[in-house]
Amino acid sequence: MKKLYEFIRDYRKSKGISQTHIAEVTGIDNKRISNIENGRVEMRAEEFILICEKGLGVNPSFFSNQFLETKNEINENTA
Repeated sequence: MKKLYEFIRDYRKSKGISQTHIAEVTGIDNKRISNIENGRVEMRAEEFILICEKGLGVNPSFFSNQFLETKNEINENTA
């Protein structure tokens, strides 16, 4: 199952947005952004909101809805 951080990373890359840009506009350290996107550290709720709204210009529900839809598809296929 695809992880939330993977949705964020894939979306960022698809829009041509750099981790450096995300770091600059959110105030989150660039290394932490990298660690979040690679699943090495857990993303805090406030970081998730900042990354979505300031870094990527989307409502956080954009990713949470994708994540939940994927989870539901997996559950339906295994039931």
